[in-house]
Amino acid sequence: MTCGVLPAVDKYLCSFHRWLPGHIAGIADPEHAKTIRIFATWRVLPRLRARAERSHITPSIRRFAAEQIKYATAFLQWLGERNSTLASCGQIDIDAWYAENNKHSRTCLRAFLNWSMQRRRCRRTLSIPAMKVSRRAALSEDERLDALGRLLTDAEIPMRLRAAGVIVLLYAQPLSRIVRLTVDDVIRDGDTVLLDGSASQHRPFLHRSQPCCWSTSRTATT
Repeated sequence: MTCGVLPAVDKYLCSFHRWLPGHIAGIADPEHAKTIRIFATWRVLPRLRARAERSHITPSIRRFAAEQIKYATAFLQWLGERNSTLASCGQIDIDAWYAENNKHSRTCLRAFLNWSMQRRRCRRTLSIPAMKVSRRAALSEDERLDALGRLLTDAEIPMRLRAAGVIVLLYAQPLSRIVRLTVDDVIRDGDTVLLDGSASQHRPFLHRSQPCCWSTSRTATT
């Protein structure tokens, strides 16, 4: 792939392909294994491939895809312990499972339940509790400047963390983009350092005199 002889393939997609057969082989119930194989083939894998073609698969996306499979498997086993099946699963089963499991477990199972209803593998009248999305309040301008000032001046913080933090605070870039930056993305133009990557869009990243300028300006305003 490096030489261009073979088409590029996302390594995390390959990792998922290698992991899946082993997981399915470990499912004792043949009907459960069949259901999970179909779910993986027609729901999980197509979305992973689409993501790989559109951009790239991150470790967290690969992990979440595997957890969707694992929790779907666990749910089928749980139904079996209640002398129930996916086809006979009722609202009382859904409510009981949600009551027994945490938020992450519910999030991982949601895709399987939606897929099962869409494919008529369970009752389409089932109601899946809505997801509650909680978000932290955004930093105020003063909080953002305080954090930025510390990153620019605190020599005790490792340089790589300071650089990543500055990109986050200045350009609101996700860490998944920041970790893909390499030394080839850095351009020195006199005393100015530019990033030639999707994270900064050629905007100035860090000027050598910025820590002093920040310190002086903050002192003047306090």
